[in-house]
Amino acid sequence: MIEIGRVHLEDCNSPRKAFYQLFLLEKEEGVYLIEKKSGGGEKVFDRRVWESSSREEASRMFDSIVRRKTDPARKSLRHYQIVAYFFVQRGTV
Repeated sequence: MIEIGRVHLEDCNSPRKAFYQLFLLEKEEGVYLIEKKSGGGEKVFDRRVWESSSREEASRMFDSIVRRKTDPARKSLRHYQIVAYFFVQRGTV
């Protein structure tokens, strides 16, 4: 499995030090996964995986989630900020 992208988000105002991590992975030729882990402190409370048949679709979903989670006008009390971001451009793997 090849890691194509990763982002680590944190809510600095969260008393439990909430975090949200996304990973974009290439499982095998033509199969892409977006894995999400979220929790607080050192513990992961939720883990989910979505599958996509194209890198473009998976990248759009990855970017869409990051945009929603970091939107300052978001209605949720949880307002994340990007702490670390890694993304491999097509053709550099």
